Amino acid sequence: MNIFNLPFKVAKEVVKRNRNDNRRLSSQRPDGGNNIFYLGSEVLFFEKIDNQELIDRLGAVQTLLRDNERHPRAIQVNEGVPSRHKIRISNLKNLLRFLPAFLDEYSSSYHNPNLDFNRVNRELSNIDNEFLIFESDVVFIHDNNGMKPYFKWFNNKPTVSNWKLFQEFLIPELSFLNFDYLGYQDGVMEFVWDLNYAPTVIFASDNIEDIITNSIQKVITDEEERETIKEAITKIRIGQSQFRKNLIDSERNSCVFTNISDPKLLIASHIKAWKDSTNGERRNINNGLLLTPTFDKLFDRHLITFNDNGSVRWSTNRLNEEIIETLRIGISNNDIPLITINDENREFFNHHKDRFIELENA
Repeated sequence: MNIFNLPFKVAKEVVKRNRNDNRRLSSQRPDGGNNIFYLGSEVLFFEKIDNQELIDRLGAVQTLLRDNERHPRAIQVNEGVPSRHKIRISNLKNLLRFLPAFLDEYSSSYHNPNLDFNRVNRELSNIDNEFLIFESDVVFIHDNNGMKPYFKWFNNKPTVSNWKLFQEFLIPELSFLNFDYLGYQDGVMEFVWDLNYAPTVIFASDNIEDIITNSIQKVITDEEERETIKEAITKIRIGQSQFRKNLIDSERNSCVFTNISDPKLLIASHIKAWKDSTNGERRNINNGLLLTPTFDKLFDRHLITFNDNGSVRWSTNRLNEEIIETLRIGISNNDIPLITINDENREFFNHHKDRFIELENA
């Protein structure tokens, strides 16, 4: 399971690419107001309504709101248009698997950091239906691009417990919430919902990293910004992987430069870069070092490498002497072998050293 913290425009592209029907979030028009992007289409909400009775009812609600524009009153129970909403329980259960890991990283963004996941799962499992169903009233609001809906929930609705269950999945500014209007029947408007999370994208699919990479290539034009995002994703992926856990559990469980062993201060760094490694090499702990952030950055950018005897080698062409001397102060053992290079890891260190030499001579 991976959690990728992405810019909003990249996250939208990721979600779109990961779904067959090109679902999107609402977009902001340059002349103001919002269009609602429905599942697979860009049809305005108002343009989907073809029932004159419903148009008249929504118009009456709008009139109530406009009775006193300086002090608009709140719509009361039964003054809006009744609506029924549904979302697939499988959608919610899929997201529920990821929420514990999400809360470990982003609990400050969530309304209920003490959420009982087992309780939510039991409540969802006890619903004898494909969908979680809840009710609201609809208030019609006009902006300068057309009409858009506003849903108002009242606690006395029979399905209020389902609405509260749905609320457990709503994270301010991170919920990627989409709905489609199904129609108007027997005086009730019908909607179906879809939910995901952005700009933090939580996925477990095998090809999600390729999807993210392609999304970055499409929507980010600045090359430096692209590389910054990719580097951050790589660190997140490595930091949460089994690869890191295996390194921490091994006898090489501290930074070779500083001897710091607190896992919170260590980054699992690949010797042969992730992008150059095979899947097997990416998981091989002989291709890994635990480093504190400063030395991880130096090693990752090939500003330092290791000689054949395991001693550190500094870039004298890309780092000035003052910086090198300052960094050497934090090293436990200067000028002596810091690591053991053997048959199991020699290929990886040679690959790193070759790239170091290439950059030094560029």
